[in-house]
Amino acid sequence: MQKKLLIIQKDGPYFLFETLQVLERFHSSLKDFEITVHANTNDIKAISNEITPMMKGLISDVSTILATEFDLSANLSMDESSWDLHATIKSTHKVGPYRTGGELILNDLWSTYLLTLKARAPFMTFHLQDIYKNILGIKSCQAEVSSQGHFNQIIYGMSSAKLFSPAEQESFLGRLTKECPGTILKDVSEIDLIEDVSRTLYIGPATLEALKFCEAGGRGIFLTSTFQGFNLLPSRGKHLLISSRGEQFHANTLLKLIDYEIQDKTRIDCPYSVYSFDHESFNGTYLQCHTASDANYPFYQAHLVLWNFLLNLSDVNLEISRCSSTQIELLSFQHHILTKLIRLHDYSMSSADAIYAEAKSDSTVAEKIQGHINHLLEIESISEKLSSSHPFLRPFLDFYRLRRSQIPGTSLLEQSQANLIVYAEEHQALIALQELFSVTLRKNEVTI
Repeated sequence: MQKKLLIIQKDGPYFLFETLQVLERFHSSLKDFEITVHANTNDIKAISNEITPMMKGLISDVSTILATEFDLSANLSMDESSWDLHATIKSTHKVGPYRTGGELILNDLWSTYLLTLKARAPFMTFHLQDIYKNILGIKSCQAEVSSQGHFNQIIYGMSSAKLFSPAEQESFLGRLTKECPGTILKDVSEIDLIEDVSRTLYIGPATLEALKFCEAGGRGIFLTSTFQGFNLLPSRGKHLLISSRGEQFHANTLLKLIDYEIQDKTRIDCPYSVYSFDHESFNGTYLQCHTASDANYPFYQAHLVLWNFLLNLSDVNLEISRCSSTQIELLSFQHHILTKLIRLHDYSMSSADAIYAEAKSDSTVAEKIQGHINHLLEIESISEKLSSSHPFLRPFLDFYRLRRSQIPGTSLLEQSQANLIVYAEEHQALIALQELFSVTLRKNEVTI
C-alpha cells in the first residue's frame, strides 16, 4: 500500500509550476508515495493548458485534504496562510513551516533557508527546484538536457522600454529576420507547446511563459537589466542570461553577441554580462559569468559557497572572478561592516555563554540571567537594523534569527545550551563570509 504525501504550494503560479517540475523530474524518488498537491484555484488555472494535463492529485479544495490522513506533509510555501493550514493537516510527519500556538515551527534547514527569500533577497542563489527537492529530501541528481543544434524558429518576447527601447527592438527584429533566412520568427504569445520545441530559441525577458517553453525542451537567451540569480529561469539546458548591467540594450551589439553564442564561437568583448548554466560545479545549477559581471556577482559566488556548506555540508570550488572598481568598493565596504558585526557578535557569544554557565550553576541568579537576556535583545535589535540596510548580509542574519526562534528544550539549561550552539554557528558563518570576501579582494590585489 502506498504512503500518502501532501505537498502544500500557495505562493503563486511560478512556484506551483516549479513544484510540479520537481515532482515530474524526480518521480522515481517518490514512487512509493501517492501524492496530493494543494494549491490555489487561480494558480492552477494560470499554469494549466489543453496540452499539459495537470497531475491527478492536484486540488484546491481544503476540505478534502483536511479530511485525509497523510504519512507525510510538506509545506513548500512562504505564504503565511499556509503555515496555519499545515498545522491542521493530519500527518504523521511534517516538513516545512507550520504555526501552532502562535509559534512558527521549522524542522529543517532548507525550509528555514526558503523563508529568508521573503525579505527581499538580493538574488536567488539556488534554483527553486533545487530548494524544493532538498526540502523533500530528494538526493538524486538528473543529467543536463542536451543542447540543440540549428534553430528552425525563434520566439521573441518584448522587453520593457526602459531596458530595450522600442526603436532598438524593432531594429533588432528586422536584423534578426534578415540574418536568419528560413527561420520562422514568432511572438512569445504564439508559443505552442504541443509542437517539438527542441530546435526553437527564445529571446527576451524571463517570464513564466518563457520558463514553460524552456522546460519543454526549448533553448532560452534571457535579457535582464541586473543579475537576479535564478529568478524565473529554467533549471536545465544550454541557456544564457545576458545582463545589460543597468544600461539599455542596443540592437547591433546584442545581435552580434547572440550570433556568436548560438554558433559557439569565441566570446566577443561586449558591454554586457553573459552567464551560462553550469551543471557540473555542485549538486545543482550555477550561473557562470564569461565576461565582466554585474556588481553583485562576487556576492552571489560567496553566497553559493557558504550556503552549500551550511545547508549541505559540501565544499564548492569556484574560480574567483576579476572585479571592477565598483565591485571592489562594494566588497571592501561589506568586509568592513562584517568586521563590526563580528565584533558585536562576540558580545552576544559572551552573554549566551554567561546564561548557559548560570543555568548550570547550583545557585542560579535570576537577575544575572535577565541582564544578559536584555543584552542579547539589544544586540538583536542592532542586528535587525543591519539586516534591513545590508541585503548581502541579510539572508544569513535572517536565517540564524529564524534558527534561534526554534530553540528546543523545556528547561533553562537545555534552551541556553541550544541557544549558545546556534550563536556559535552564526559566528563561524559570519567569519567564513568575511573570509570569502577577503579571498576575492586578495585575488584582486586589494589590501584589507
